[in-house]
Amino acid sequence: MSVDAQSGEIADDGLQPAGPYDKPDDLAVDEVKVKSWDGTLVPLSIIHKKDIKLDGSHRALVVSYGAYGISSSPFYVAGMHLWYEHDGVRAVAHVRGGGEYGEAWHLAGYKATKPNSWKDFIACIEYLIAHHYTSAARVPGMAVRRGRQRQRRIGAEIRACPTF
Repeated sequence: MSVDAQSGEIADDGLQPAGPYDKPDDLAVDEVKVKSWDGTLVPLSIIHKKDIKLDGSHRALVVSYGAYGISSSPFYVAGMHLWYEHDGVRAVAHVRGGGEYGEAWHLAGYKATKPNSWKDFIACIEYLIAHHYTSAARVPGMAVRRGRQRQRRIGAEIRACPTF
């Protein structure tokens, strides 16, 4: 890839041949805002095949980070292509505690306000169910965390919403 210094445009310089999964034209990314428990709008990135029916039958892998002010991007992972081929949905919940909207967003999911992180995560799963991307029985929620934070987060989610 090369970047034009004047315009900032990125172009393929042809130094490396394109692979079969470099431009997954069969995928779509839906960027939505989900209303959380307190009315805050939480960004949710939903990656899926373009032609799936929104009928609640798809497995959904929901990931989030929401810590240390670090932002999560809905980047393409070639290893997930088989998941998409089998009509799987991957969603990235940009919960409070991360860095998506700066320091205020980070602090809104930090220490005393940490419950906002898992409540945002639950709201994002509820959105996916309400809009028929998946159903409650087909959501193996996964919190991407480090060490104790991950166990604490998953435990809080189970207590708050045992139906998932």
